[in-house]
This record gives sequence, C-alpha cells and structure tokens, in this order.
Amino acid sequence: MQINTAQQALDFIKKAGRAEDCPLNIFITSLAFAKLFHPDHDLTDYLAHMEQMVEKLHQEYAIAVEKEDYDSLDLKRRTLVHVMTEEFLYDGDVDDYNNPINANMISVIDRRRGLPVALGILYLHLAREMEWDVYGLNFPGHFLFALKHDGDSVFIDPFRGGRVVEAPDMREILKAIAGQAAELSHEYYQPLADHDIIMRLQNNLKTSFVEREEYEDALTVVEALRLFDPDEYRLLFDAAILKVKTGQMSAAREDVHAYLQAAPNPLERGHAEQLLYEIERSLN
Repeated sequence: MQINTAQQALDFIKKAGRAEDCPLNIFITSLAFAKLFHPDHDLTDYLAHMEQMVEKLHQEYAIAVEKEDYDSLDLKRRTLVHVMTEEFLYDGDVDDYNNPINANMISVIDRRRGLPVALGILYLHLAREMEWDVYGLNFPGHFLFALKHDGDSVFIDPFRGGRVVEAPDMREILKAIAGQAAELSHEYYQPLADHDIIMRLQNNLKTSFVEREEYEDALTVVEALRLFDPDEYRLLFDAAILKVKTGQMSAAREDVHAYLQAAPNPLERGHAEQLLYEIERSLN
C-alpha cells in the first residue's frame, strides 16, 4: 500500500490494526502514524534508510561470525547494538525526553534520538529482518526488549545504548518509575504484543502533546488510534476530553454517549456522566 498522503496513512493504520492474516509491521505502522504530522515527507526515504541499516547488519553479522567462527546470543546482541549505536548513532534523548518528536518515527530517524519504545521498534524491526527471535517486554514505564538464541535470552535497554539489563537493573528502573515499594512481577518478563507496542508509542505521543497543551495534535493521535483499535472504548473518553479542549462540544457529546454505552466500570461511567453534564451545560 502506498502512503503518500495523510489519508493514505490513515487507511494503512486502519488496515494494520485489523489485520489478522499477517504479522504487524511495527516499523511501517509507526511511520504511517508519523506521516500524519509530516504530510510532505516522502516515506520512501525512511524505508530506504531502514534497508541500509538491515544491509549493514547483515554485513557486520557475517563478518563477526566468520571472525569468531561461531554464532551466539552475545554475538547477535553485539552486532545489533553496534549497527544501531555506532554505525547509525541512535541513542535515547535524555536532554528533551518529553518532546513529542521523540515519539514520532520520522523525527526519530531524522535526529537519531527518541524514546525507549521508538528506538525499540527500530531494534525489533532490524532483528526481525535477520529472522532473529526478538520481542518487546511487558515492562511498565520504560520499554525493554528480549533477544533469544538457542534457548537463552538477554534483556536489552534500547534507550541506554543497547545495554544489557538484568533483574537488579530492572528493579532499579521500576522503582524510579513506580516508587520504592514497587517490585518485579513475572508478568513484566512476558512478551508485549506488537499491537500494544504501537499503542504505547502513540500514547506517549498523545501525552507529550497534552502536556504542552497542543490539544489538536493530541486529538489527531487519538482519532488515528481509534482507527487502529476500534474496540478500545477508553479512546472515546480521551477524544471527548480533547474535543472539549478544542471547542468541539457537540462532537464531544457524541463521544461521551458512545463511551457510556461501552464502559463496563461504574466509576468510569461516573466520570463520563460528570463530563457530559459539563458539556450539556456549555451547550445550553
């Protein structure tokens, strides 16, 4: 499918979210979301960049295997990280972490800087092009991924130069995010579905826009996510709030009514009813 316009990007996002007969390409899907904010950018340049990275990884890996005369988990990790961080100079943006550009794949590639999940998508796509066994981890707040080989696995932090993280490192990250009482759970080591990786990236982007009070851009993200995951009823409430922020009261009212029909939780419905009351009062 061609993605030359914002509308074509939305069509792709809708199709990607509902596809059941093929794996989700998280790299191209993230580019499609980014295209909504860069309508004049040619995505073929970014696809070509990825092809260049994949070709370099093939070359570096073949050289490493021949030189060391064996294949291993550590050799895979070292060549993957080398290509990302030393050949193409990708790294986490520690100076301007909450800037929306760090969750926009076009900007991430342009700057070689991004959030953990944005960089993680690049790592995952590269490794999958090599037909290696990789997956994102269901770890909260900070995206990590696993690389496997012959039954062994290693956990990698894409934000900090592709360094290996072990249980003490993960515990330290978790406590920094969730508080000193937080402890590691078995579920944090489980694979995160590719669909949820895309949701995570875009939710980061939405949050960044909201923090900057750039509500129109945040609404663009939410409306695209509604195409990608039409069954996620909570997006209706997000859309309603953002439409209130942007003065679209009638449309916000429609979203709240739809949310009230879908929300299974009485507390959620209570919040929505309060928002609906405020909307109705503003319309009268």
